[in-house]
Amino acid sequence: MTIENDLVQLLQAQIDAAGLQFEGKPAKIAVVEWTISRPAMFDQYLVRLNPDGTRNDAVVAVRQLKDTASRYLQVKPHTNQTDYEIAVWLLVFYRENAEAYAVLREAIVNRVRNYFVNNPGVAQYKTCFVDDHLSGKSYNLASLITVTKTFRR
Repeated sequence: MTIENDLVQLLQAQIDAAGLQFEGKPAKIAVVEWTISRPAMFDQYLVRLNPDGTRNDAVVAVRQLKDTASRYLQVKPHTNQTDYEIAVWLLVFYRENAEAYAVLREAIVNRVRNYFVNNPGVAQYKTCFVDDHLSGKSYNLASLITVTKTFRR
């Protein structure tokens, strides 16, 4: 089991416990490990229908930022710090739904941020970056949260 998988399970439990609503119904939020490209992730989790004929309202993806891992050498023990990125993505097809999607995104981001701020032993919250943009006829709402996991050996 990987650290990313542990974070996925932890975030799934936190988001499920929040009981988030979207347009008067429980929100369908997929929490997954980010192992494929961003366009493929959008296609697989936000564009395609689920087996029950519904779409996910949002996807939360977790991945390790490979190029930012650092190690502080000491005689012994040593400390490894690794950054993880948690992406919150929503895809708005119709302009009239945009405000409801923005409210859902803020609720998810706040839930994730508050968890890491209140539990620095799991990982330390670093930053949140908003990357909203148009893609064809759809509007992509994206927030990228960075947390740092510290390992002492």
